[in-house]
Amino acid sequence: MSTLSYAQVGVGTTTPDASAALDVSSTTAGVLVPRMTEAQRTSIATPATGLLVYQTNNTAGFWFYDGSAWTSLSAPAINPSWELQGNVGTSPGTDFMGTADDQDVVFKRNDILSGRLNANNLSFGVSSMRDLNSSGSSVENTAFGTATLQSVTFANHNSAFGYYALHSNTNGDDNSAFGHYALYSNLGGEENSVFGYRAMESNEAGQENAVFGAYALSSNNWAGGNGNCVFGYDAMRDATNSRYNCAFGHDSLKNNTGEYNCAFGRRALHDNTSGSYNVAVGELSMRNADLGSFNTAVGNGSLQNNAVDGSTAIGSNAMDSNTTGLRNTAVGTQSMDENVTSSDNTAVGYNTLSTNYDGHCTAIGSLALAGVGSVEYATALGSNAFTTKANSIEYFDNSTAIGYNAQPGASNTIRLGNSAVTTIGGYANWSNVSDGRFKTNVSENVAGLDFILKLKPVTYQLDLQALARFLNTPDELRIRDAETKKSTEVQIGFIAQDVEKAAKEIGFDFHGVDAPKGDTSHYGLRYAEFVPPLVKAIQEQQNMIQELRMEIQALKAEMNTFRGQTN
Repeated sequence: MSTLSYAQVGVGTTTPDASAALDVSSTTAGVLVPRMTEAQRTSIATPATGLLVYQTNNTAGFWFYDGSAWTSLSAPAINPSWELQGNVGTSPGTDFMGTADDQDVVFKRNDILSGRLNANNLSFGVSSMRDLNSSGSSVENTAFGTATLQSVTFANHNSAFGYYALHSNTNGDDNSAFGHYALYSNLGGEENSVFGYRAMESNEAGQENAVFGAYALSSNNWAGGNGNCVFGYDAMRDATNSRYNCAFGHDSLKNNTGEYNCAFGRRALHDNTSGSYNVAVGELSMRNADLGSFNTAVGNGSLQNNAVDGSTAIGSNAMDSNTTGLRNTAVGTQSMDENVTSSDNTAVGYNTLSTNYDGHCTAIGSLALAGVGSVEYATALGSNAFTTKANSIEYFDNSTAIGYNAQPGASNTIRLGNSAVTTIGGYANWSNVSDGRFKTNVSENVAGLDFILKLKPVTYQLDLQALARFLNTPDELRIRDAETKKSTEVQIGFIAQDVEKAAKEIGFDFHGVDAPKGDTSHYGLRYAEFVPPLVKAIQEQQNMIQELRMEIQALKAEMNTFRGQTN
């Protein structure tokens, strides 16, 4: 009689485990499986699934047959998944993350779409290119950052990097936005290049702008806000509908609504609202200019309060107080720096025309026409020419001073050189207008001998020390060596007061005396004016001589008659 039974076999144990067909238990020995070479292993005919051997050569170790191939238990396991801590034994040619068919690569976080790589677009970040991923036909867009290009559906060739960059863009092409909220509101604006925190944040339709800097052009929201080039923190920040402006510098052109302006420097053209065609180079240049157009300002603080058109200021603080003065040109540090309303002036040199309140003046030379106050139609050529450093009279209109420290001393006066000048000359005589067609009330009433005989020709030396004190000429403006030399020269001429007295005594309105026009001007003589009285005197003398001649001839005739009678 046969009996079939099933049970566990135990080796070294009387209680084999119920889950094992064979339970070998030992603390001093192990299970010895068949040992063979690789050739012997591979020559096993029809190996059973689960067959186990120990290979002694090549890749030594335990090998098992998995039903289709031998697998080494000693070699690293081939894992088709990517491990959190990275994979080993990969081959760049065959191992990769992605798809092997024409399907998108999708990234998610907390089961929320956070990136997609398809044939034409690339997005990475929560909600980036969200609407395009569900609908739309945009191509060649790149988005990195939360909600970047979130609304894009029909826009092409855009690049967005940063939190909410190009967030609202739907159909604007060819934009590049780098920065938190950069081009956030853009809808259809195209060909903008933006780099910076909230740069061009409010732009909706503006095109062809190049922007670099936090908040730069952040309020631009008009369809005509095109073609601006902006570089700097807050540059053109509040500009809403500006076009074709260049702003380089912190706060430059910040409030601009004008066009075709160029601002280079911190707060250059800061408050410009509607002014156009301005150029401002330098910190604070044209800072408060809000309305003026066609102005050029180069230098720190130049034209910073200007509100009108057509002025040029080159130099630190040149024309910095000008508000309504038109068509002025100032070149030099602090030139026309206190000018407020005067127009049509030209100033070249340090501090030239610095306090002028009227217009139509020309000043060339350091401190020329400096401190003159209310003066019109004045011209100064030369360092310190026509300046109140040398006199306190401020109201000399239509006067000209030429030369170092030349001071006119009165209105309607031309002064050549200073008191140290010894020679004024040229290659021709001075010519005055003397056309009878333009002379009226002509009378031959010029005084002659009566005037000339009262004149007192003298020799003298000019006391330039006393003259400098009288004119309040600062010591730093005086030329000591030249003054000393001239003071020793013996000169000939008249005393102006004597000439004035002589003319008054005979009731002669003589214009050769240049009388003082105020407490700080001195007497002078116009020696050319002496020519007519001298000619008249000679004519009178000639008449006297002729009369004497006739008397002599008559006397001679009488004497000859008398001699004949006596003979």
